[in-house]
Formats: sequence, C-alpha cells, structure tokens
Amino acid sequence: DVSHQVPCVLEYIPYGCGAFTVKRDEQRLAYFASQGIACCRVDMRGSGDSTGLYYDEYLPQEQQDAIRIIEFLSKLDWCTGSIAMYGKSWAGFNGLQVAALQPKGLDCVVSLYSTVDRYEDDIHFFGGLFNASGHVP
Repeated sequence: DVSHQVPCVLEYIPYGCGAFTVKRDEQRLAYFASQGIACCRVDMRGSGDSTGLYYDEYLPQEQQDAIRIIEFLSKLDWCTGSIAMYGKSWAGFNGLQVAALQPKGLDCVVSLYSTVDRYEDDIHFFGGLFNASGHVP
C-alpha cells in the first residue's frame, strides 16, 4: 500500500546504467530522495541492459519509447503523475525532442550539454557543416 505519492525524475540514456554512474548517483539520487522525488533510469532500446535493436541516434523510435515510459511511470501507484526528464548530451537532446511532442505527464525537462538546433549547434553539424573529425583517418 502506498502511503503517499511522489513525482519522478526520468533519466533515459543510451550509455548503460552500469558502475560508471555510481559516484554521481550517490549525491544526486540521495538529494532527490531527500526532497521526496523518485528517480528512474532507463537504458534506451538496444543499449546497456535493454533489449531490442539500436539503429541510430535521435530516431522517432527513441521519443516514442520515452513517451511510453512516461505514461507507464505516471500511472504507478506511488507516482503523482508528474514526470521530469533529466539528461546531458544525447539524453538531453532526447528530453527536448520528447518535450516537443508534449506527452501527458511530462512536466519538466532539465537538458544539459544539448541544443534545440542540432544542425547549427550540435557536434555532428557544428555551424551547419558535417564534423568528420571522428570519421577521417
């Protein structure tokens, strides 16, 4: 039985939920919990411990999966129905892209190291030009 409901912060990432996040999680998750906020981290489809296939970054499938996760979390007995997305880099972009779709239950996005204009400002097409630094020998 749930004595009271709390909001939830969702981190939806492609990097896996492994040991590399433990140090930052010790502080961040403890703080959220002390404020009465639940936390949920989900590996994107085909990444980390998630099943399925990964095809490429920023595909509509990622946003649709995130919306399904938000819907699922917002209906849990312990949740107020209020979900925030938190993320940096790829996860930050996804938060912004999901927010643009205005799913019910998503009330806030904290997006770090990301941009709303991926063509002009992102590392892949900085200034509108393809950044081939990682692709040219």
